[in-house]
Order: sequence, then structure tokens, then C-alpha cells
Amino acid sequence: MEALKAATTHDYEVYSFAKKLFPDESDLVVVLRAILRKNKISGKCAAKR
Repeated sequence: MEALKAATTHDYEVYSFAKKLFPDESDLVVVLRAILRKNKISGKCAAKR
């Protein structure tokens, strides 16, 4: 929860939306990790351009 306090509004909205879709915490963690991985990969690709 500490990370959410420092998160941007967009990040918090994504988290809230995912939490509604996946109320089970273990599923939520899997989904959020996948989103983070995708964002890291996208960021690396954009940085190379």
C-alpha cells in the first residue's frame, strides 16, 4: 500500500480497475506483474528509438 501512496493518478486508476476485475489477491498480483513487465519492455523499446 505504501507504493500506492506514491503512485500517480493513472497508476492508481489502473490498480483500482484491476482490483475490480480480479478481487482475488493472487490473481491481481499476477495481472499487475504482467502489466509492469509489459511497461518495462515498452519503455526499453521506446528508449532504443
